[in-house]
Amino acid sequence: MYAKEMQEIYNGNSAPIIALFDRLSVAELNAIAKQENPYAGDRILHAAVRMGDIKLLNKCVLAGLDLNAHKSAQVDGALFHDGRTLIDASPLFLAAQQFQVACLQILLRHLSEEQIHGEFNAEVLGQVIMMYARDKTAREKAMICINELLAYGFDVNKRIQNIPPLFLAIESGDVELVKILLGHEADPMVLCEREQNLTAIAFAIGKNRVLIVKEMLKTGRVDINKPLIFDGNEYPLAFFTALTGSNTLFTLLREAGANLQQNVKLRNGPSAPILTILALILDEEELTQIHFPHGVAPLLPILQQFIQAGFDSHQLMAKVSDKAASEDNAEMDIDSSENSDEDNQDDDNPSSFKFQ
Repeated sequence: MYAKEMQEIYNGNSAPIIALFDRLSVAELNAIAKQENPYAGDRILHAAVRMGDIKLLNKCVLAGLDLNAHKSAQVDGALFHDGRTLIDASPLFLAAQQFQVACLQILLRHLSEEQIHGEFNAEVLGQVIMMYARDKTAREKAMICINELLAYGFDVNKRIQNIPPLFLAIESGDVELVKILLGHEADPMVLCEREQNLTAIAFAIGKNRVLIVKEMLKTGRVDINKPLIFDGNEYPLAFFTALTGSNTLFTLLREAGANLQQNVKLRNGPSAPILTILALILDEEELTQIHFPHGVAPLLPILQQFIQAGFDSHQLMAKVSDKAASEDNAEMDIDSSENSDEDNQDDDNPSSFKFQ
């Protein structure tokens, strides 16, 4: 019933369905609102939001329809994994997913606080950030949606598909967005099981997000000497950073107080200070847990920092000197000095190591 009128919404013509509002009772309208549209699976509210039809949405509000009516819907899967996930999508969730700013604002004004923070809307903030990380062309609309949701008290640490929003913001490379989330108490030490139990700051380091790492360190909420633990290995953050080959990031951590004397504990290898393990890599020793595909050239300026920090060894200095001489025109540092463009984005330069 009323399938033809529903379909017209997607043709940009909501007049036929709006005409029903003028002659049907609230009970009858609520009955229509609960119907599934055979063309798209949407209900009236979802169709209005999907098409950004403000007139129809306002009609729904005035008629007293349930603005939190949910439907089962297929949505894009997690950012780091293929596949799609079946969820219960509310109109607010859909407005966030589609960056329908005006619709989102109307819904926030008319939903109760209990509905806004209920089970069907708890992941709305994460959904906006996830979709923005996929489609950066919609930055202006996404940022408006994010700020609106934060103003209504959405939890910046509420996971979506078991991914913390801060990880999604880091993936996007948007420094301003990360600053906003950190300003609302996003946790730079939060773990993400879907990313090998990395902390948010380690994930940013692995992505070579220099400006984002700087912002995280400014919060004072980073436990810089807490080791990363995964696959039976225990890596100090300074060692993890050294493996990226980024001298800039390593300098940031050292200046922030990273303990360079911490031990690296490998599941099937030695347990020894950071410098000892790096020296083994420099000597091209076989360490099965560590794959370092870009050669040892990026490690040389990092090892120089150890020497400058007082780990002064004639043997180490000779090794570094010999390696430097043997690397003809080698790239000594994989990151740039700026790491951002005019749009306040960190460079998308993935880390130079993998775990096996």
